[in-house]
Amino acid sequence: MARLRYDLVASFRIESDVVSVSNPRKGEFLMSFSTRVSMSTFSRPISRRRLGTLAFGTSAAFAVGGASIAAVSAQSSPVASPEASPAASPVAGATDLTALLPVADAAPLGLDKSEDTTNDKAAALLALSSAVTADDLDSWGWQGSVTRVYTASDPSKLEKGDTSSEIATVDGFAAADGASKAFPAYSDALVAGGYKILDDAPLYGDQAHLLWSKDEASGASDAALVIQKDMIVYTIVTKAEDGSPIFDVERTAVGMGLRRS
Repeated sequence: MARLRYDLVASFRIESDVVSVSNPRKGEFLMSFSTRVSMSTFSRPISRRRLGTLAFGTSAAFAVGGASIAAVSAQSSPVASPEASPAASPVAGATDLTALLPVADAAPLGLDKSEDTTNDKAAALLALSSAVTADDLDSWGWQGSVTRVYTASDPSKLEKGDTSSEIATVDGFAAADGASKAFPAYSDALVAGGYKILDDAPLYGDQAHLLWSKDEASGASDAALVIQKDMIVYTIVTKAEDGSPIFDVERTAVGMGLRRS
């Protein structure tokens, strides 16, 4: 008897911005309106990519009167979500920072090709808004930055709606206080690029923002998490040509060990 296995994904979110995305073919629906309610569900066969696994994940966030309460469900076994990367001491230096980047198991399904880049101060400044200067980085105690990009070695194997790429960047600072002061600049840079902050993400790190961007013309959408934990600022961006990559960006953050215990 042939068995078809599915990766089931569902999310329920109350957001501060109006977002409406639908993908009838995959049964995916994401909507927010004046009462700030959004819901997204979809399922996809995974038998051809990860046999013997069944994953189910849910996430929820509620914002009332400026307060935010969020929850992410436990993942069902046998292999529901990537195991968190081994904890690495967040110390300065590109070699040590690379150990904090997401491993392959934390990347979205189908993205099996990775490329790493070490960013000097000039590159780090280019990723931030023009309002940030080299003096700002120095005052925050910026030490270094590395980036890992995940893509598909064979894009034709990706299904419609799958995440097509993921970019994770780790910026190290001399102390947690400096990273905390730098954190808003990383979210601001994404907002300047057209992203909207959906909500704070209190389940991750010491402080975090979940952001969303959608190209109405092409239907492509991006989801991003900016997380400050100890002396590190993490920026994770997932892109989908047609679909919602929010689940994948949160899945990667969990796999990196950034979710609070």
